Amino acid sequence: MGGDEFALIVMPGRGSLRDGAAILADRLVKALAAPYDIDGHAIVIGCSIGVAVVPDHGTRIDEILRNADLALYKSKNAGRNCFNVYSPDLKVEADQRSLLEIELREAIWREEIEVFYQPVVELGTGRMVSVEALARWHHPTRGFVPPAEFIPIAEEAGLIVELGNLVLAKACRDAMKMPDEVKVAVNLSAVQFTKSNLVDVVKFALAESGLPECRLELEITESVFLADSAENLKTLRSLKALGVSIALDDFGVGYSALSYLTAFPFDKVKVDKAFMDRIDRPETRAVLGSIVQLVRTLNLAIVAEGVETQQQVDEMGALGIPLGQGYFFHRPVPLADIASPSSTAPKWQAVA
Repeated sequence: MGGDEFALIVMPGRGSLRDGAAILADRLVKALAAPYDIDGHAIVIGCSIGVAVVPDHGTRIDEILRNADLALYKSKNAGRNCFNVYSPDLKVEADQRSLLEIELREAIWREEIEVFYQPVVELGTGRMVSVEALARWHHPTRGFVPPAEFIPIAEEAGLIVELGNLVLAKACRDAMKMPDEVKVAVNLSAVQFTKSNLVDVVKFALAESGLPECRLELEITESVFLADSAENLKTLRSLKALGVSIALDDFGVGYSALSYLTAFPFDKVKVDKAFMDRIDRPETRAVLGSIVQLVRTLNLAIVAEGVETQQQVDEMGALGIPLGQGYFFHRPVPLADIASPSSTAPKWQAVA
């Protein structure tokens, strides 16, 4: 079918067509989930499957393929490595998603996407050292649309670059209204790195806003290194040459995280929330301790993401992690709450 998509046409056997297709799909998912040994390396792949049955779900080829694709989409959204059988409600969901895509496109074009900011806090003093810019969409009739709902739509519709550029421009302008010592961090998607003008986009956002380069931090995830890593490293070095900081986000849950720390001179590492969720376990603390030692050796800053409890803060202190971000300190807030932090300072000071 092109790319990494394949189509299987299965002839009917005994029993229900639907049941037979479901059994086969389940066997395929389980078979492909098993690790493969290639030159001594365990390679893990997987698959997502969508099933449509003739004639229950259509009689024309285009109709069957479309309905199987809708079921496939549901499997991917469910976390992958599973299968789903088409049902009429999937078409209703697809129609709603198409409408939301149109409305999102208009919201980006009209610059109606808002930017909220979540502070990064210094544990020892309670001082806000930086904020992370996060896109928020307040729909005129639906209210706030969760990022988990509209970000995937932006990615699928090819809108993620426009959305990312809009957030970058707004964040740079907003940062000029924040305390001078506060940096603003903006996430860059892997797709943005496929555009040859990324460095120019960042330059323009800085020049248009008047924000000093040293106050902008760009966050990337390990996915940036998966495709065309040599070219992406070149882009990263060009960005770093502008004078901005580069942070490795969601560290520790990806593909070969440690190797990336030596491949590029990052300024900061943000440890993934998954570590905070399991910080009560001795093995998690042992891994975090090793990460802290490595980061210190490389002279990088380290931030714990997803901090939600006092116990997690205490464990961070014991491990020597000086910076934290999460609901324990503050939820994402609009610019007004950051530009005048006195109203929320007591919450940050609670960890001092």
